[in-house]
Amino acid sequence: MISSTYISRTFWVIFVQSSVLLLLLLLLLLLLLLPPPPPPPTTTTTTTTTTTTTTTTTTTTTTTTTTTTTTTTTTTTTTTTTTTTTTTTLTTTTTTTTTTTTTTTTTTTTTTTTTTTTTTTTTTTTTTTTTTTTTTTTTTTTTTTNYYYYDYYYYYYSYSSSSSSYYYYYYLYYYFYYYYYYYYYYYYYYYYYYYYYYYYYYYYYYYYYFYYYYYYYYYYYYYYYYYYYYYYYYYYYYYYYYYYYYYYYYYYYYYYYYYYYYYYYYYYYYYYYYYYYYYYYYYYYYYYYYYYYYYYYYFYYNNNYYYYY
Repeated sequence: MISSTYISRTFWVIFVQSSVLLLLLLLLLLLLLLPPPPPPPTTTTTTTTTTTTTTTTTTTTTTTTTTTTTTTTTTTTTTTTTTTTTTTTLTTTTTTTTTTTTTTTTTTTTTTTTTTTTTTTTTTTTTTTTTTTTTTTTTTTTTTTNYYYYDYYYYYYSYSSSSSSYYYYYYLYYYFYYYYYYYYYYYYYYYYYYYYYYYYYYYYYYYYYFYYYYYYYYYYYYYYYYYYYYYYYYYYYYYYYYYYYYYYYYYYYYYYYYYYYYYYYYYYYYYYYYYYYYYYYYYYYYYYYYYYYYYYYYFYYNNNYYYYY
């Protein structure tokens, strides 16, 4: 048999469970009827950056004019010597007279030399290069917060609600939510600003520190670069001097080489030319020898023929 205690205890368990379930359902219904919380304020930030760079360059112009004129004139006049001799002999029975006349003309030579020299003229015009760079940067930042949406949202739900308690509850909820969001936003902004400020100084210090060391090493590098340039300049000077000496020696060597080559070929060319000339002369002589021999033989043959005939 079921005891009353068990029944009573079961009843209370069912009652409590049902009550809790009912309250949960009512709360869920209330939450469904309540409007959703307003979204956070919308903030729009627009940043426009315009950069304009203008560069002007002037080119260097160099003009060089050189004029050299030399004129030489030589005039020579020569007069030739003329000599005339006349001899007259007169003979009579008693006396013989001889008369001799001699005329002499002296040679005269006149030389005139005229030299005209024009000096070299050099004109140089140089224009220096000028470069101008202008950079203009314009930054525009616009921040817009949309509050109209919240006003419309609030008006719509206040107008559509029929219960004053509901309206009051919604207003209270919106009020606390707004202030909570406002303080949260303010705190976040303040924290972000402080964090940004702290990192700004940190990076500024870091940048300044590296910039200082970079400048120091750059200056040190520039000093070594200057030193290197100085040695490079002397090395280039000695290299140029050595190159000039080597070029002179090379030119001298090739001069002797070509001279020797030319002499060698000239000698062989002359030798072959002489040999060819001798051979040609011999051949020509031989040819004429046969030619005359043939002619002689021909006449001899004809002569004998006629003689025989």
